[in-house]
Amino acid sequence: MRLIALLLTGALLLGCGGDPPNFFEEPAGSDGDSDGDSDGDADGDSDGDADGDTDGDADGDADGDADGDSDGDTGAPEVGHWDCVITDPFGPGECVRVVETGSEGCGNSVCDPEGGESKLSCPGDCDPGSATTLPCTSEIDCVFLDWPESGDGYWVCEGSSCYAVGDGSYCGGSSWCAEEWGESDLSCPADCSPSVTAGECEAERDCIFLDW
Repeated sequence: MRLIALLLTGALLLGCGGDPPNFFEEPAGSDGDSDGDSDGDADGDSDGDADGDTDGDADGDADGDADGDSDGDTGAPEVGHWDCVITDPFGPGECVRVVETGSEGCGNSVCDPEGGESKLSCPGDCDPGSATTLPCTSEIDCVFLDWPESGDGYWVCEGSSCYAVGDGSYCGGSSWCAEEWGESDLSCPADCSPSVTAGECEAERDCIFLDW
């Protein structure tokens, strides 16, 4: 009898120009939207945000953090040092980026350019900011300072302080950066800019002006 009554109701609606009721339509979820779940958004999952994944944040990936990529970290900058990896005993080595976690080297408040730390790879230790000189024990301790001279030159370490020498006679020609003698990418770009060194090295210090 119930089925007959339903069929009669559908027939009456068709006769009046209306659509018959869909008796088999699934009910919407109990959250007030039409996606069939109960989390309060309309994206079809049940994690409580509206980005369409199930990790519980709203950045659109599924790695569980909110930085918008899918690598599982929180977007903090990577720090570390450069290694010079030599595979051919008759040719230059290759600068290889080494990312550190914790305080293996970067983060100890001591810049180690001989060990491959740089202003970009480990700014907490090696970026001098607006300082015009630094305490030093050798010329390489000075190479991350801004170059104050209008022409080329190099840094010297005298009396435990860094001083700029505006003498460009040693800069250029060799296309090999002498960081250990105080040349830097700013004091002698002809020898030390990353486009010249091209990631080739004999020691870790040869990598310190590369983009990190």
